[in-house]
Amino acid sequence: MKFSILTPHHNQPDFLKRCVKSVRDQVDATPFPGFTVSHLIQDSNATGWIPTQLRERLGVPDEALAAYQLGIHSEEDQGMYDALNRAFAKSDGEIIGHINCDEQYLPGTLAFVHECFQKDPGLQVLSGAVVITYPDGSYCCSRKPIRPGYHHTAVCHLSLFTAATFYRRTFLEELGVFFDTRFRAAGDADLFARILKSKARLKTSPRYFSLFAETGTNLALSEVAKQERKIRMQEVPAAFVKLRPLIEMHHQVKKLLHGAYFLRPFSYEFINDRLEREVVRVNEPTGIWRDRRRMRLYKRGWFDPHNPLTSHPPGKLSLQPVPHPHLLVVSAPRSGTHLMIDLILNNLPAYKRKPLFVELDKLLDLPGEMAALIQTSGYVIKTHYPVMENGEANPGLPEQLEQLAQKSLVLLIRRDPVATFRSALRMFPWLNQDAFELQVKKQNEFWRRFSPVEVRFEDLTQKTRAEALLRETAERTQTACKKRPVHPPPKARRKHIYFLKFLTRVMGRRSPRINTGIRLGESR
Repeated sequence: MKFSILTPHHNQPDFLKRCVKSVRDQVDATPFPGFTVSHLIQDSNATGWIPTQLRERLGVPDEALAAYQLGIHSEEDQGMYDALNRAFAKSDGEIIGHINCDEQYLPGTLAFVHECFQKDPGLQVLSGAVVITYPDGSYCCSRKPIRPGYHHTAVCHLSLFTAATFYRRTFLEELGVFFDTRFRAAGDADLFARILKSKARLKTSPRYFSLFAETGTNLALSEVAKQERKIRMQEVPAAFVKLRPLIEMHHQVKKLLHGAYFLRPFSYEFINDRLEREVVRVNEPTGIWRDRRRMRLYKRGWFDPHNPLTSHPPGKLSLQPVPHPHLLVVSAPRSGTHLMIDLILNNLPAYKRKPLFVELDKLLDLPGEMAALIQTSGYVIKTHYPVMENGEANPGLPEQLEQLAQKSLVLLIRRDPVATFRSALRMFPWLNQDAFELQVKKQNEFWRRFSPVEVRFEDLTQKTRAEALLRETAERTQTACKKRPVHPPPKARRKHIYFLKFLTRVMGRRSPRINTGIRLGESR
């Protein structure tokens, strides 16, 4: 039996190395005659590397394996799902698997899947359990599969993982469309909705098939995914949309009855950056994905500390033209972003608008929203790009960022990388220090092209330096600065800070003192 494993690739060679090794190792010591694996990598040509250059970058061994073939195809595509469709068209395996660059198969997975399909000729789709890890391979949680319901998949979310799912080729051909390229984030949910609607022979296995990396930037949590979920909801009766809370509750009860939350200790193998296998022992496994749950609630606005008076989104931009440019505040997370924003809003009256500032990172995936922002002027704009790697679903983003930066005065905040990472880790526990610091370096390189005003983190709390920064900003934007500047309150005045936060969220620009911060901040 021949497997075709499909992997879309977009400028992630370091992750891809580990993914390729996890697939290649599946053929070692496989007892089945005729067992072969063809791994097809569909590269988006983002780096300009030809397939031979990418193969060299991956460090694939020269020795040939009769049971394993690696194929690399490089061409521009219209996103991940278009890339997967292109790879599927080039494949010829009886069993199709799809694994992304930041995912890995666990040892023996394909041999087990081979045996399942051999024993059950009528089986069309097989899905297994997944270990959720952080990028460094450390354990996050476990996801045991249960058979998903059509309406839950349509109106809530996909409960299975494509990295742990395999399809019989003849079934996909009968289905007609592999991935619908209308979608950029919800294509897998759409595929499974069609699979369930077709009454396919689908089985689940409690065995762990693969590792899924929690990077904090997964498309399932993006604004694009949220919009595409609304599109998919239009395909089901309105009554089921209204019953969504009950459908989700029913799904959770099913998980409870199937033991998804009662897990035994286990071990798994993770391929690290040196392409060596590390064994991770999990003594207290959990079926609760706490990081994703918290992020979902945040994305839904339940814990969002801002409102239409303070930020866009959810606030609306004013189309009224103003004579001064945008102020683009660029920083890594936890680098004094809101200290900078508050200094501007409290001391440069021309920038005290409704809403008070723009969350650029929430717009990066939305070309229309980006275009509207470019047409306006005079807003304080906050961004962590590219540290948090948003904007993958917007192919025109580089050009739009260029246009926005040309209409803005860029304020680039720099802070000690170690201190920044330590602080960011409290909010984003999946972060890897080396990868985080590399992204901060890329951030500095990207924004320095636009002649920014470079601001040290320490300058924001040192009165003399902060006042000099405000004067320079006012001069370069041709706006007025208060004669008696207002500085951030010391951290020790906790009650005062929370009172200012409350006033800002209730009164917006009319608050006598602006405090947009999410947390209290660092020691002054």
